[in-house]
Amino acid sequence: MAIAVASRDATVGARLRVVVTELAPPARVMRARGGTVVALRELDAPIDARALAETVRSRVAAAVGDPALSVGFGGPKKGATGAHLAMLQAEQAVAVGRAINGEGHVTAFDDLGPYCFVLGRPESDIREFAERILGPLADDRHADLVKTLDAYLRLHGSLNAVAREL
Repeated sequence: MAIAVASRDATVGARLRVVVTELAPPARVMRARGGTVVALRELDAPIDARALAETVRSRVAAAVGDPALSVGFGGPKKGATGAHLAMLQAEQAVAVGRAINGEGHVTAFDDLGPYCFVLGRPESDIREFAERILGPLADDRHADLVKTLDAYLRLHGSLNAVAREL
């Protein structure tokens, strides 16, 4: 599995690699860039990935003094290609998680819902997907579905907010 740890604080970002290396063994830091550190952990048995990510977030946040520290995780995946994919998932989870949930949270790639369908895709693919899947909803018979989808996307997937609005 891969865990991405991110801080918007530049002074914290500079120390993250060292702190994650010290506090998250046996995970190995694979890359660090732009205030985000990504570590890989090989799993011998099933684990509670969310609990592990929460533990890493709380320990690293306390060590660097940044309560707004955010964590994303992806995987587990098998092999070198799988490890690369898990790292990308972790980076996407922390980036999108911060945008949706704010700072200081743990987000799994699997939590991203419909956002994971468009991450890293060219705009032409996204447009084609939307036209193919959503195009049939454009007629008047499905106006309520379109209104619901619009609210869902505008309100960042918050089901409670959508229910209140509709």
